[in-house]
Amino acid sequence: LMINSFIEVNQISKAEKIWSEMKAEQVEPDVFTYTALIKAFCRLNKLPKAEALLSQMINSDVKPNVVTFTTLMKAYCREELFDKAEALLDHMKGCGVEPNDFTYNIIITALARSQRYTQAEANLQKMRKSNVAPNIWTYNALIDSLCKNSKFQLAQKYWNTMSAEGVQQDTVTYNSMINGLCSQNQCTAAVAMLDKMKENNISPDTFSYTPIICAFCRDGKFETALNLLKDMHSGGIKQTPTTREIFSSAFRKSPVFPLVVPLIGRD
Repeated sequence: LMINSFIEVNQISKAEKIWSEMKAEQVEPDVFTYTALIKAFCRLNKLPKAEALLSQMINSDVKPNVVTFTTLMKAYCREELFDKAEALLDHMKGCGVEPNDFTYNIIITALARSQRYTQAEANLQKMRKSNVAPNIWTYNALIDSLCKNSKFQLAQKYWNTMSAEGVQQDTVTYNSMINGLCSQNQCTAAVAMLDKMKENNISPDTFSYTPIICAFCRDGKFETALNLLKDMHSGGIKQTPTTREIFSSAFRKSPVFPLVVPLIGRD
């Protein structure tokens, strides 16, 4: 309990001292104490200490749980140590601890962000073989990264897969696809995606409209962009200071700018 209290206030050296005293007195920490200290070492990026503690834990016949392994997995992925992350996944299973959706999503998300799509797909297959169903967070991570890196066809493949598996797209999924379409200058398709979003009762937000409006402004189609801005305004969709600035800049040199000013809250 004292160890956890020191960890919570980031006094790791005091926690380590009590740990050493416990071991000297042959008082064996439980899984929660081990996990708390491993988490602290991971947070401080002291991964060799975290690894040593995991080994000590196993050698002391204290079985790590899914949180223990996932904590170290997250640290490996943060540092892009993907070989270690994948080896840990296998080690975890060897210890009789089954990874859950959160564990798989950590590694798949990190691989996707690093544009390691082949590895991400391999871990997605591992997830399925382990009878852990991919969920909205799994697919959103893949689709978002693919759309940001101009791999729209592969993003569309995952979109279709999630539909076939009965995983309902959300605002994040639609926004990623809209961004991907706009980046390829497919404004009409992006508008169709926005309409589909509404038809499926998924609420658009300011980030659903912003890339489409900006894309039409880039193409000089200011009337179309203005109509979308009006639609956004009439729908009560709140803008952020950043999107207001984006719209102001996009429309500033257009003939419709005086009509834009009241819609973005400018005096």
